[in-house]
Amino acid sequence: MQQFMRAEAYYLRKDPIIHGISLLLLLAGTALPIWLGIRFGFEMANPWEAVNSITKLSLFLYLVIPTQAAYFFTEGFESGSVIPIVASGQSRSTYCLGKYIIQLVVLLGWLLLFFGLYLGASLAGAYFSGSSIGQEGAGATLHQFLITLACNFLYLAAFAALVLLAAMIVRRTASVLVFTLLFVFGNMLLTGYIDETSAAWLQVISDHTLITMIMKFSGMYYKNSELIGLSGLEAYIPVVLVPVVIIAVCLAAAVLIFGRRDIAAI
Repeated sequence: MQQFMRAEAYYLRKDPIIHGISLLLLLAGTALPIWLGIRFGFEMANPWEAVNSITKLSLFLYLVIPTQAAYFFTEGFESGSVIPIVASGQSRSTYCLGKYIIQLVVLLGWLLLFFGLYLGASLAGAYFSGSSIGQEGAGATLHQFLITLACNFLYLAAFAALVLLAAMIVRRTASVLVFTLLFVFGNMLLTGYIDETSAAWLQVISDHTLITMIMKFSGMYYKNSELIGLSGLEAYIPVVLVPVVIIAVCLAAAVLIFGRRDIAAI
């Protein structure tokens, strides 16, 4: 498995999509805090205030990263490279899970890149502009930021698992890409549409859609003009359980489907 994952990592280092998204996050992580600081000032109540507030905009990651995952999970089928890999004795479960693990490493790297650069640029802007950086509520803000960061990673992993399952079923980049975009935008639309319904079972669906959960832990979910946040362990249990269940089901189904299909049909 190590040899296979090294080969996949080498492929990603040469992938222009990876380079493009990395450049986008690099520019956003450095330019956005400077632009906001120039417009609204660099003063911060504590060092984590700026980077914690920007987590509310992390929803755009769910448009960009699942799209890249669609290309990555299907490239072996489109290029035909999966055939010699499996024929050489590599187990299909290793191929499937190895792809997913590599994708998780990429996700983590991108999150650290964007938020790390944003934090550094915010602090640098405050330092060079002579703005004050307090220590009020620093511990609580850092705690909230780390929770939101971990939740974003978990939900991006859930989206990646869904895309992986679609890739193992369809095996065509264009079709998986269409599914990915329809799922993301459809989830957004259904979250808002179902939220207005009076049916109890539809309300349950609305309260547990992925986008609803993301908006809740990001601090931007409103219901009846009231901000609905998360507080206490009980509030975070469904937030964690929903993506964990999705990941487990999708990975099991993807491995099962890929393992049972004839290699000649790939």
